[in-house]
Amino acid sequence: MNGNPTAEFSDVSTDTRKIEKGSLFIAIKGPNFDGHDFIAKAVKKGASGAVVSRDIPPHLNPLPKGERKQDLKPSPLRGEGKGEGFIIIKVEDTVKALGDIAKFHRSRFDIPVIALTGSNGKTTTKEMLALILSAKYNVLKNEGTENNFIGVPQTLLKLNKGHDIAVVELGTNHFGEIAYLSDIVQPNCGMIINIGPSHLEFFGSVENVMKEKLDLLKRIGEDGSAIVNGDDDGLINDAKKMCEEVVTFGLNEGCDFMAGRIHESDCGINFALNDTYLVKLRMLGKHNVYNALAAIAAGSLYGIAAGAAAKALEDFVLPKLRMEYEKCDGIEFIFDCYNSNPASLKSAIGTLRDMEAGKRRVMIAGDMLELGASGQEFHREIGRFAAKAGIDLFVSVGPLSRYILEGAQEEGIGGKSLLRFENSVEAAKALKDILRKGDLVLVKGSRGMKMEEIKKCFTTCSTR
Repeated sequence: MNGNPTAEFSDVSTDTRKIEKGSLFIAIKGPNFDGHDFIAKAVKKGASGAVVSRDIPPHLNPLPKGERKQDLKPSPLRGEGKGEGFIIIKVEDTVKALGDIAKFHRSRFDIPVIALTGSNGKTTTKEMLALILSAKYNVLKNEGTENNFIGVPQTLLKLNKGHDIAVVELGTNHFGEIAYLSDIVQPNCGMIINIGPSHLEFFGSVENVMKEKLDLLKRIGEDGSAIVNGDDDGLINDAKKMCEEVVTFGLNEGCDFMAGRIHESDCGINFALNDTYLVKLRMLGKHNVYNALAAIAAGSLYGIAAGAAAKALEDFVLPKLRMEYEKCDGIEFIFDCYNSNPASLKSAIGTLRDMEAGKRRVMIAGDMLELGASGQEFHREIGRFAAKAGIDLFVSVGPLSRYILEGAQEEGIGGKSLLRFENSVEAAKALKDILRKGDLVLVKGSRGMKMEEIKKCFTTCSTR
């Protein structure tokens, strides 16, 4: 360390665009950038110190390259001028340092923290729960999908005395990540929304996905509360071994929070909660019933009555690119482009099947990524499932999704009903002349497929 060991900082940032006077800048090295290259910029914007993982040259110039040496202004990195005493803290791993700082900051606040994870629906459930809790509490939550080694610590570092409760989404695609994040978050309550075939390229099996997710409940232990999908017997059994209080949600009889009489239309989904409350959701997709149940269940543990929670969800709007209904040039679209895996795609196909269509039901499916050696067969399975669901036109986008077409062919679909494109840009250009007024179209794929490009070729779009 170089500088005053008792120094205090106004905040912590990994982004020089958000640096304020007195900030501590943490230099993170990512796949496309290295924060160490921006230390001079952090200095210029008023940072008081930096956490680094490599030596910083004492002559580091905070001015753009090409400016003459004699024109240099005093540099706090050289111990000169207004910023004299700029603090440099060298560590082995700046990402771990960020997590350690966030863990310490979290420990300073004696408030309930709900951590949630699952193969699908994490962000939607987090947003639903935050809305429900906001009727009674000042809620801290992740922004967007900031659920990784960077986003979770950044969320916790926003904790202040004004917050009453926190809702933190945890993501993973490698072993040990949930355990690491749970240790930082120190949750009192853990929620597992579902377990499914996601990130199998790294986990290898659904059983391993479950083991990874269960690390959240291990961290909570007997003194904490668990909220789990009650339609998964294995998950319930494991949860009861780890936590004294286990609350269940789902469609099965016996769930603490159960949905029945589910009705879906192009205006959204209605269902009966425990045969008592009518829940009206302004969104598509049966999977969102589970998300709503999970959020209502969590709210109940913190004093929000089920009826009040159901009422709050009537105003809930899904985040962008998640089962987003739009009508473009007379064609009805469901854009679900944020991510895709077998379970979520089957659910979306079910919505496409159940909605009224003026003409054809069209599925434009991009690759489901990170499925490992099972990827081809999962795509074939989707093709068979969609064919049985009565899809009229199959459009594949990407190298893996062509196996969806093979699966559809196994069920007797062929000829002009099967179209294949290499990427979403190529597909978008062609589909402008292929889709017709009255078509009902599902557009879905993993984030890396950029399926939202399809939307750009249609000029006049409106929500309901």
